[in-house]
This record gives sequence, C-alpha cells and structure tokens, in this order.
Amino acid sequence: MNDWLDLGLKTFVSVLILYLAVNTFWRYHPIAKARHVAALAVVTVSIMAFFDPNRAFLLLVFLGAGVFVEAVWFAMERRFRRTAYILLLTDRAHRPVLTEYFAAGASRHGVHPEAVGFWRDSAYVLIVKDEAAAAWKPLAKEFERDFRGLLPILALRAYLAVVLALILISAYWRYW
Repeated sequence: MNDWLDLGLKTFVSVLILYLAVNTFWRYHPIAKARHVAALAVVTVSIMAFFDPNRAFLLLVFLGAGVFVEAVWFAMERRFRRTAYILLLTDRAHRPVLTEYFAAGASRHGVHPEAVGFWRDSAYVLIVKDEAAAAWKPLAKEFERDFRGLLPILALRAYLAVVLALILISAYWRYW
C-alpha cells in the first residue's frame, strides 16, 4: 500500500510540474488565484521534500498545511477586501499591454479602472478590489480567451520551461 501511495504522489507532482511547463506554450490557463497557487505549492514542496512512504500520516499533515494556507489567505482577502491573482505567463515587458487591457475591460464592465491593477511594480500579481468582484468573472473569461493573441509566446522561455520540468521530474523520480 505504501508503494502505491508513493507512486501516486510522485505521479501527482510530476503531472503538476508538466502542466506548468506545457502551459507556457499551450496557454490554457494564464491566471490563477494566488491563494490556490500558494496552497498547492506548499503541499507539493512538502511532498517532494519530506514525504516518506513508511509514514503515510505525513500526507495528512501536508494537506492540513495547504488547508491552513488557504484559510489564512482567505481571511486576509476578506479583511483587506482584495483578491490576488497570479498571471502565470507574463513578463515585466508585458505590463503596459496588460494594464491597458484590464483598464479597458474594467471600464467595459462598469467598474472603475483602478479596481483592477497590478501589485506594486510587478507584472505577475494582479489585485482585484471587492468593488470589481461582480465584473471579475466575465473579465477573467475574456482574458483567458484573448490571452493568446494579446501577448507573444516566448519560444525560448517555453523551451527552457519544458527542459527544466523534465530535468526536475527525472531528478524527483530518481533521488526522492
């Protein structure tokens, strides 16, 4: 049973790594909630670093840590009335285009353009204020639809992401 659990978790981590790598050029999901990304990262890194098939109860501890991250982040979102999203495939050079796109989209949906904007100087963390929450879902769907034509695919970045993912997966299966 422990071997099957170990194989299942290794497969889960490998599929997650491959999904992130392949998404760089297929671009199916360019945006994700930051709290989900953080919780998934905590669980995945914990599994990769500390999981021992002879102590399967650790999986519950790792999942509990992910739920804890989700709960704390959710409480912070409610307290500060802002939701953070991670743009997975953007670069700092893309920020002007993305800022213009989100400002136009917010105006189109009847929301103040400054209710949707980037956190500080980043091009990866998008902050949506609660006043824009009702219009955010249609705007996010439009963004996912338009993303392929909005920003160019950087071939070298996609190639490096796939190569690094394959190296990481092979090291994970061999040494962990």
